[in-house]
Amino acid sequence: MQSAMARVQTTEDHVIADIARLRKDAPDWLLWIGDVFTSRYMTPATEGPLPPEMQPNTGMAGQAVELRVRAVVLPPEGSPYRPPAECYLGIRVDVTVFSTVGYPATHPDTLPRVTLRTNAIHHVDITGSELRPEFYSRAGCASDGAHSAVAQHGGGPECPQPSGTVGAVLWHLVHSMLTPSIERPLGSPELRFAVGDRVEANVGAWVSATVVAVWDHADEAPALQPYRLRIDDDSAMSNQADQDQEPTEVWAPDDTDAYVRAPPGSALEARASRPNAERAAHVWWDLADATSHRWDVVAAYARGGHALHPELFHPPIVPVESIAFWSTRLAPAVAKWLVAGADAVTLTELVSVECPNVSSFELFSREFCEELLNEIEHYEAIAVERRWPVRRPNSMNAHGAILNEIGLEALAGSLQDTVLTPLAAALFAPQGSELMTHHTFMVSYEPGLDLGLDMHTDDSDVTFNVCLGKEFTGAGLQFCGVLGDPDHRQAKARYHHQVGRCVVHLGAQRHGADDIETGRRRNLIIWNTNASWRKSLGYIGPQHQITYRPEQGPPDLVCLSHTHDKDWEVYKGARPETSSRHTPWCPPDKARFREDAAV
Repeated sequence: MQSAMARVQTTEDHVIADIARLRKDAPDWLLWIGDVFTSRYMTPATEGPLPPEMQPNTGMAGQAVELRVRAVVLPPEGSPYRPPAECYLGIRVDVTVFSTVGYPATHPDTLPRVTLRTNAIHHVDITGSELRPEFYSRAGCASDGAHSAVAQHGGGPECPQPSGTVGAVLWHLVHSMLTPSIERPLGSPELRFAVGDRVEANVGAWVSATVVAVWDHADEAPALQPYRLRIDDDSAMSNQADQDQEPTEVWAPDDTDAYVRAPPGSALEARASRPNAERAAHVWWDLADATSHRWDVVAAYARGGHALHPELFHPPIVPVESIAFWSTRLAPAVAKWLVAGADAVTLTELVSVECPNVSSFELFSREFCEELLNEIEHYEAIAVERRWPVRRPNSMNAHGAILNEIGLEALAGSLQDTVLTPLAAALFAPQGSELMTHHTFMVSYEPGLDLGLDMHTDDSDVTFNVCLGKEFTGAGLQFCGVLGDPDHRQAKARYHHQVGRCVVHLGAQRHGADDIETGRRRNLIIWNTNASWRKSLGYIGPQHQITYRPEQGPPDLVCLSHTHDKDWEVYKGARPETSSRHTPWCPPDKARFREDAAV
């Protein structure tokens, strides 16, 4: 029987050969492809009721090793997913290959899996950017023995499909999923379920739910969502929910069994299993239109000659060129560290530890802070003049802008891959062992507008927060503990922003912004996600209050959240009126400290 190490080597040899063929006869749609690498950690597949912990990616306990390849692809002319040349160089993707016996000929279930890393692409799983299951069926990667469709050439003489599994899956991404192959349908598609139907929803685990609305608007979603669902039993998402707490509602972004399904054995099961090509066509075109509309706006900014610094919209793709690009924009110490090879050992000389899991360092030069800030503010001014939509960063900040939506996503992606990835890997294992996608935005605080920010955690695995300017007083950043830990509402450190300096922390670290006193503070924030970490118990446990550990004492008052904490009134009295639209959820009853229960 083939040993684990031999299996990995055989698979890696196949992948290296695929890459070599793609580079030798590079197709028009492939702008760049990197070398194969092995990520430090992985979350193995499991059939158990709880997700597994992350483990070293070494093939222990018979698990397959994950090999990775990253690439930049470009859909053909006419595709609504083709980025405008003025603002995007292409679509960033990640390909995961599993080391298996006989790869690639005998295991269709373990063919390469693709993750889209360009956030502007909407036709993806919103929880992790992984392609929908239907993609693998169309690409011939389904578990029905259709592996030969990927392994063979296809696509016709004008655009042949490459040989090798990596090239074939990328080809199908560009020419099957991101290229119109279905006519735009008219009217509204028929859904599998109706209002009132009892179904099961995927919220990390399958839970019972009821359909309460169809074709509904969800917060910050680019298109109407097929279903709004009320979770019937909140204990599936929170081990112990208050009886009087409002029921949790979620949205299903697609009418497929990946998100919502008929209860096994129910009368709905037969109806729900019927294929619906019209429904699939509606989903494809709705999401494609949302992407195309966003790109039309940012292209208009660039085409109109409005950009102050056009080079920010066209960062290099090739890593060695990216290092040269960023080395002139970083603070001198970080630039020197990056050019020297980004060694994890020497990183300790650059960072200051503010408290456990929170560090700071000089990231950007003052000149680049001013350059980037001027570009963003100029875009905002043009957007107001032209009445372009400017979506705000998140539900907490009423002012600011999302870089991904104003043509600067490629810049943020280049920063992530070139600079932030080695920093996160050295500072945070396993959460920062790899950075897959990002949500990058600028926040703005000044008297009369956003003053500060209530205590919260980020929808991020590792957060980088760098001050771009300007002159201000106040506006410190208070850090507390990590979500789900006994001390998560205990004060740890107060950080004071300086222009060009970055504070980096776990997304699960509770923190809040003190009110600004004078002036104006503008910060660039990069929320980074690690897809493998988000499949693990380490992430899902605290998020769904499965592994929440009891508090050992009363919370520090500076760490309380009027938005999120159930016991705010116990310690601080009436909540601010701005909290009325939120349902407090933290901490769960089983973990909340109570004076009368203290021994």
